[in-house]
Amino acid sequence: MNMNFGDELKARSFFEACLPRDLISWNAMVASYIKINQTIEALSFFNRMGSEVEPNLIIIINVFSTYTDLTNLP
Repeated sequence: MNMNFGDELKARSFFEACLPRDLISWNAMVASYIKINQTIEALSFFNRMGSEVEPNLIIIINVFSTYTDLTNLP
């Protein structure tokens, strides 16, 4: 929710403080970064996610959408 209101730092701090993190919290962060067009951050979170939880189909589809964004970079 913080990310939706433009407070990325608060959202990230809250996420980092919450342990253990589940698939839903990882998916929320990745999807939020995708939504605000920060594809590099979204991919970074996706890479970190693998050390804690196994990705599901929903997050994989979200991440694939970032690759189309990256191919459109000048």
